[in-house]
Amino acid sequence: MGFSALGQTNYYVSQSAGNDDSNGTTVATPWKTLAKASAVTWRPGDKLLLKCGDTWNEGLRLRGDGAASNLVTVASCGTGERPLISRTKGNRNACILIDKASGYRIRDLELSFAQNGIRIEADSRVRAEQGDYLIENCFFHDTAGNPDFRGGNHEQYVHMGWAIYTDGFASRTPRVWCAKRI
Repeated sequence: MGFSALGQTNYYVSQSAGNDDSNGTTVATPWKTLAKASAVTWRPGDKLLLKCGDTWNEGLRLRGDGAASNLVTVASCGTGERPLISRTKGNRNACILIDKASGYRIRDLELSFAQNGIRIEADSRVRAEQGDYLIENCFFHDTAGNPDFRGGNHEQYVHMGWAIYTDGFASRTPRVWCAKRI
């Protein structure tokens, strides 16, 4: 069961030192899993901070909206190597799924071994306009789709691997900005 964050709150996650029974609101009391963070409905100004040097072999699902002037931020925390979210190569999965939500900044992460590093899914029947995604200083590698898929046209396109993939937008031009190295 999900819960709603209050807005403008920092949440911390550490695979190496966290505990999902913690409140997650300080560096000393981080959550452990991305599943715990995926249960939150994010609000403008919230930050989800992943500990540098840690690795998660699970995906992160983001729900709830930020605002163009007050994005929800998912970023690294501390010093050392970028936090790594790694999945199983060849499956239709994503390291980060932005689920029918907008107003997100993703920065300073390493995303690998997934069909999509970041998948942004929209539902144009629910919301006419979706946008305001900023991706900064992320390192994407080993993104690949199902190597055994032999579909054609659109089906072949959606089964390929993409660092950033958008789906379900009424407009073919969602506002996605990438800064620095991706």
